[in-house]
Amino acid sequence: MKHHYASIFYFSSRKVDLPQEKKYDGSGFTRGSSTIPRKQNLEKEGEIVHLAEKNRINIVITNGILMALYLALTILVSPVASGPIQFRISESLNHLVVFNRKYLWGVLGGVIIYNAIFGMGILDVVFGGGQTLLALGMTALLQNKVKNIKIRLALNVLFFSVSMALIAVMLYLTAALPFWITYAWLAASEAIIMTISAPLMYYLDQRLHFEKTV
Repeated sequence: MKHHYASIFYFSSRKVDLPQEKKYDGSGFTRGSSTIPRKQNLEKEGEIVHLAEKNRINIVITNGILMALYLALTILVSPVASGPIQFRISESLNHLVVFNRKYLWGVLGGVIIYNAIFGMGILDVVFGGGQTLLALGMTALLQNKVKNIKIRLALNVLFFSVSMALIAVMLYLTAALPFWITYAWLAASEAIIMTISAPLMYYLDQRLHFEKTV
């Protein structure tokens, strides 16, 4: 009898481990010692958001500096920065988009601001900005399609030289200059600046790595 009561006491006092109910947190993981804590997931998401925000700020700052540099270089040669023959050394900055399309807005902003302040009025903003946007837009599209940087540089020279037709149209409308002669001079002067600066920008990229700067 004593043995019978002892057995009942043993089983009644023994702690029975029931299977723990699995709870899902909505992310596809169960909560427990062998799962990724929800807090850790939130911390990682916060870090990703912080890095993305920091990258956006870096892009804005870099393009602001590029815009100021374009303005400074163009003002430096202002006597030959407008008109039927243009030798803007600042146009060499167009090649930056060959390496990284994120530089497009800094160059475009520099063109628009210079033309608005020192150019020939609203038409200079529209045609000058449009010409830059058209040429740089085509160059930016090539970034993933043409892997050879030297070919992209050569095409960038071509895009800018050909698109100078827009500037020739503007000068025909505002100054009554003959279109074809003006276009020939504009295309030639742009091609000279862009061709001379292409090897220089390639050399600088080998050391500064423009693709990774922003």
